[in-house]
This record gives sequence, structure tokens and C-alpha cells, in this order.
Amino acid sequence: MQSLRNTTIILISIFILCFPAPGQSAPVSGGTMVGGECYSGPIATPGDVSSAADWVTATLDQTIKYVGTVLEDKIVTQTKLQKEMHENEMKTLRDLLVGFGAAQERARAQDQFGELSRPNMACDGQELGAGIQVGKKAEKLVAADYLTRSAMHNLGIDQKNEQLSRQGLNSLEEQRLTAESLMPTTGAFKTDEDLQAARDLTFVLTNPYPSPAKAPTSAAASAYEAQRRLKQARLALPQKALSEIVAARAPVIELGAWAKDTWEKAGGEGEPMGVVNGKISATGLIDLLVDARFGNPNWYDSLNEMNSIGLQREQLHLQVAQMEMMRRTMRMLEMLVALEAQRAGTEILELDNASLNVLDAQSESKRIE
Repeated sequence: MQSLRNTTIILISIFILCFPAPGQSAPVSGGTMVGGECYSGPIATPGDVSSAADWVTATLDQTIKYVGTVLEDKIVTQTKLQKEMHENEMKTLRDLLVGFGAAQERARAQDQFGELSRPNMACDGQELGAGIQVGKKAEKLVAADYLTRSAMHNLGIDQKNEQLSRQGLNSLEEQRLTAESLMPTTGAFKTDEDLQAARDLTFVLTNPYPSPAKAPTSAAASAYEAQRRLKQARLALPQKALSEIVAARAPVIELGAWAKDTWEKAGGEGEPMGVVNGKISATGLIDLLVDARFGNPNWYDSLNEMNSIGLQREQLHLQVAQMEMMRRTMRMLEMLVALEAQRAGTEILELDNASLNVLDAQSESKRIE
């Protein structure tokens, strides 16, 4: 450590002697001339050496201060440059982070709302949902109107006796007495006449000979009225089931333009099935939702182009459509169970009621008073 300090002092001294501080200069000695055999010249005297030492001592502090000032200026300048470089680096980093964040946000928005994230018919979802909501109400009104007409038919308001009923049956066109009239292949009744023909066919299937109500003015009239009401109760379930079938094929959902556009995007030509005068039936709508995918070659290619979000949304659309199908299936299964229960009850009545009545009469006649 002492050696390093001595070395530093020597170097500073050399620096001072070689590069004195501004305004300082080493003293010049005249010396003393000395002659010799080989050469002659001035040599320093002790006084000269003392003067030089005093000069070194006097200027050493000033030179050190000068060197410190220079170093301090250099340090300040260097610190300022480093600070500016640091600020520039931080600004560049902030700009990079901002740009990266904006790029991430754009990428996220593209994933969430870009072309590849959109399932089939996604852009028309609001229009589709609103149309279905209104159309389902209209479908229920058609079913309710059918049941009202059924009740009038069952009471024989339009047909007072069996002869008139036969005349009405004979007036029906042969081509109307087919399954196509009730459940058209196109999924919708094309005219009001087709809808009425479907109602007429259901009346033929369930109650071709209406039974008018009668006042129970006699025992026979009372027995007739009781039997008529039993018949009326047994007609409730079959006619309810048929009302659902008829209403599902009535074009009452105002999505005809949407259906045509969807059909064309799926590669279809002409008017899609189930659309009549700008409206589509519930059955036609379900068929179109299926055909626009399962029967659409472009749909299979679009699955390869969608990102994960688009595929998830497409799956949700399919599940919603499937849920509606399951709901309708559940309703029909309920009808089938109820009809089967009614059929079983009728068989029991026919098998056991007559014998029970005979046994009841015998038990009354043989009762001991």
C-alpha cells in the first residue's frame, strides 16, 4: 500500500514538472559553470535545488486542485451523458412496451372479433334471435287458433248431424287426404288453403263425426251427454299433439330475407324450403340451420380456417340449435306418453267396464235387506 502511494506521488510530481498547472512554470537556475577535461557546463547548486523543491511544494496543492476540477468536470459531463443515455434507453423501452401492448391488444381484438373468430351466421345473430323470439309467439297463436277451431268442430257447430258430416267428408279433395297435407316436405304450408286443408285432415283423423251438445232433458239425453263429454276428453290429447305439428309448419317467423341469404352462402340456389312470402316456419328454420352446416360443403372448409375462439362460438351455436330441437322432442315425447296412457286406459275401460257393470247389477239384486 505504501509502495503504491509513493508511486502515485512520484507520478503526480512528474506530471507537475512536465505539465504544470496553468500560470505556473518551473524556476530557471543559472547554475555554476564548472570546467572539466571532457566537458564543461552549469551544474545546480544547493540553492537551486532548494528553490525547485519549494516550487514543487508550492504548486503541488494548486495542481492537485486543478486536476480534481478537471476530473470533476469530466465526471459531471460523463454523468450527464449517462443520464441522457439512460433516459433515452428508458424512452425507447417505454415506446417498445407501448407498441408491444398495442400489438397485443390488436392481436387480442383480432382473436376475439376478427374474421377467423366468427362462426357461421355470427354477424346475423341479433337479427336471428329477435326473429325467433317473435316467431315463437306467432307459432303459439297458430296452435291456439287450431285448438279453438277443434273445439268448435267437436261441438258440431258447423255440422249438426252425421249426414252433414258425411257431406263434409265427401267434399274433401282426395289429394288433401295425404300425409303431405299435414307434414309437407318443404317444411311449410304455402297458402292459407294448405293450412286449412291440414286442419281439415286432422279433424278427419280425430273426430270425423262431431257430437253436438244436448241438454239432459231425459235419461237418454243425460247418458248421451255423459258419453259425449267422455269423447271430448279423449280428443284433447290427440288434437293437442296435432296442433303442435300444424303450428310448426305455419310460415310465421319473419326471417325470410335472412334465410335466403344464409341459403345462398351455403351454396344453395333459389328459394330455401320453408320460406313463404318472406316468412319461414319453425320446421323450415330448424332444417335450414342444419342444412347450412351439415349440408354445406363450405362449412367444413370454414372449420379449418377458424381460430379456437371461432370454433368455440360455432359449437355454442350448434348447441343452442340442438337445445331447441331437444325441447321440441321432449314436448312430443310427453304427448306420446300421454297418448299411450290414454290408450291403455281406454283398453282397460273396454275390457273391464262392461263386466263390472254386470257384476254391480247382480250384487245389487242379490243384496240382503
